[in-house]
Amino acid sequence: MTQTPKSKGADAHTGSPNQPTGPSKAVSCDEVRLGYVSGIFGVQGEVRLFLDNPSSVLLDGVQVVSLRSPAGRPAQKDRVVKLKARSGAGKRIIGRIAGVAGREEARGLQGLEIWIDRARLPQLADGEWYLQDLIGLAVQTESGEMLGTIQEAHQSSSRDFWEVMGPSGRRFVPVTPEVVQKVEIGVGVVIADGLDLVVE
Repeated sequence: MTQTPKSKGADAHTGSPNQPTGPSKAVSCDEVRLGYVSGIFGVQGEVRLFLDNPSSVLLDGVQVVSLRSPAGRPAQKDRVVKLKARSGAGKRIIGRIAGVAGREEARGLQGLEIWIDRARLPQLADGEWYLQDLIGLAVQTESGEMLGTIQEAHQSSSRDFWEVMGPSGRRFVPVTPEVVQKVEIGVGVVIADGLDLVVE
């Protein structure tokens, strides 16, 4: 039986204009990106969070994470902090970082990526993977046609999709049980034959 493909936060990209466009530095296989600090909230040092997996409950409890400069931004020393998240109005996710008590201090954290040691994460179920583990995987059809490699993994409220670059151009592959037949981290991805994927 084909299981519903699921991805969990790491290196997801959604096209938000203020979102970091890639990992901050050489990514360690021992770390996973959870998201980034997207803004400030209130006057008591809270921040707004963009989480690569917004349905995750990992940050409902206090977690030790690293705040890190994204690619294209002057690097600063990683800052190890204790972070806890809560729901805000609408779909907002609000974070409280231990030791950050004021608006200006919180402003200085805006744009920093949130990373966590993989050992702190829950065990993945079958059919789940972390987004950063998908980047660079080869994608081929069931009949063996090589389409390219995954460059980015996009998430949206309606459907996730992978951006695949190959010799013939760029394709966008929807992540659904009907399309994705097999995912082997470190090996590659197999998708269904006969898909009408637009090539850019």
